Amino acid sequence: SHAKSLGYTPSSPKASNAYIDVTVKGVPTSQTTLVMAAGTIFSTSVNDTTYQFVTIGDHTATSDTGTFVFSGVRIYEGTRVRYTYTVDSSNLEQQFVIPSAAVDTSTVVVSVQTSSSDITTEVYTLNTDYASLDSTSLKYFLQEIEEGKYEVYFGDGVAGKKPSDGNIIILKYVVTNGSMADGASAFTAETTIGGYSDISVVTTGGSTSGGGDAETVDSIKFNAPLKYAA
Repeated sequence: SHAKSLGYTPSSPKASNAYIDVTVKGVPTSQTTLVMAAGTIFSTSVNDTTYQFVTIGDHTATSDTGTFVFSGVRIYEGTRVRYTYTVDSSNLEQQFVIPSAAVDTSTVVVSVQTSSSDITTEVYTLNTDYASLDSTSLKYFLQEIEEGKYEVYFGDGVAGKKPSDGNIIILKYVVTNGSMADGASAFTAETTIGGYSDISVVTTGGSTSGGGDAETVDSIKFNAPLKYAA
């Protein structure tokens, strides 16, 4: 709560990640576009333990030879989760909480669907500049709450667009094991891509890295006042 009053957001666990090149063969030459959907799963092993890596966005490749190459695809260790809320302004205590404390907040994708009958959707991005906000800004805010969990919240209709009653808040994110999957270099596709299963994967830029634990209380105590002063 003190960190929040200083405008400081403690860092979440970080998913081990890597960049890969994915080649899909055996596609009819009449098909010139192939999409690797968000949530495509790859697996690897570290110290005899198997870990799952996922994509968090769609990737598109084009080809007229039946072989499609997706270059520089970033994948994150963990399970990709989808969680929804329906906006209800009559509930004065409504919060849009990410249920797991093991979320990597850098993988969070926030979108707002108009209603259960109207699937028109707008994607919101994390706000980093308060000075540029207006009533139409598609921005969300993030704060840590109890038990190390994170809450997503929105603008008030003046500084940032405010969702309306009946809107559906869709949270997609990766729940991770932190640094436990660092050091992997060989991946296998566990799902088809566009319905095709002849898939080869090459890791680029070395082995998986970047995994880490949530920021400790001592670190928050040290960094929050310094960031505020800066």
